Amino acid sequence: MLKRPQFSQSKGHISRDASATISIGCYICDDGDARTTTLATSPDGYDYCWILRYTTGGLLTKEDLIDRLNEDLASELGAVIMYLTYAAKATGPYRPQLAQFFLAEVADEQLHAQYLSNKVVALGGEPTTVPRPVPLPDSNRGMLEEVLRAEREATESYTQRAQQAEDYGDKGLVVQLEDFIRDESSHVEETERILRDWPV
Repeated sequence: MLKRPQFSQSKGHISRDASATISIGCYICDDGDARTTTLATSPDGYDYCWILRYTTGGLLTKEDLIDRLNEDLASELGAVIMYLTYAAKATGPYRPQLAQFFLAEVADEQLHAQYLSNKVVALGGEPTTVPRPVPLPDSNRGMLEEVLRAEREATESYTQRAQQAEDYGDKGLVVQLEDFIRDESSHVEETERILRDWPV
């Protein structure tokens, strides 16, 4: 069992008996955290090592937040295209209801995209104009399943983004993102109910 040396710390210096050998290293890791490593060798041959980690807590910089919001904006632009395209592609006896369902979602996605664009500019960034690619299923059920997947992803993304905005200190953004979470969660529930008894 290792012995614990009696080090004392004063004004940033670690001191012990002059016969002890002490080395201290400090470095920045890929995760952005700082670590210090202290290695001490005592006269009686025991080695002692401490590793201290100073973490930023995973906080985003403003540039990081802009990038994340642009990812969300690309998803919303893709969602607008997805719903418009799926409304046009709906077929069969349920086409009127499906087309109406898809088109009804466009307004929410447009509002989300508009807010995100404005927020990116307010933070000093450039809003993206490149939408996320839209899958093109060949059946009504396939389109509904793709909508469900996209809305679940959006819910998860906005939940994460709200926490990041909270850490960043932007309360207004947190409140708006929580509204987005409510909207996307509602879309998920409605799509799940439609698919529940949908013919295979």
